[in-house]
Amino acid sequence: MKYLLPLAILSTTLASHAAEIRLADCPPEAQKTIQQNSRGGRIDDIESYSIQGKMLYVADVEFAGNRDLKIHVAADGALVKTREDITLADAPEAVRKAIESKLSGGKAYDMEKETGGDTVTYYVEINRKGSPDLDLTISSDGKVLSEIEDVD
Repeated sequence: MKYLLPLAILSTTLASHAAEIRLADCPPEAQKTIQQNSRGGRIDDIESYSIQGKMLYVADVEFAGNRDLKIHVAADGALVKTREDITLADAPEAVRKAIESKLSGGKAYDMEKETGGDTVTYYVEINRKGSPDLDLTISSDGKVLSEIEDVD
């Protein structure tokens, strides 16, 4: 997708150019996409970013149970991606099996499902006793794409 950048570049760029705005301050096309994808949740806040001369709007939508959804939308209303909190039970079986194979007595927490176009990726942190926590990135078919130990 033309709006996606490598994560390292995007993170650096976003951190230096974010501005909190209201839904009404977004272009009408972006407002419409945010509302259509909010799934009945409460739109909490919206941040706008300028990335390589293009505007990106990230809406944080809150749901019951302390779960949220981030909707990333281009100024023209194109849905770039969504990233939502999920539980292990919400993940497909292949993803659950991949996570369970990495638990080693630990516990999965802070799970997110990211959807960008036809690509779905899962992110999970595993709290392990006696070992550093483990951050996993997993494809929808259960393939572990990255595995990083948190060394605080």
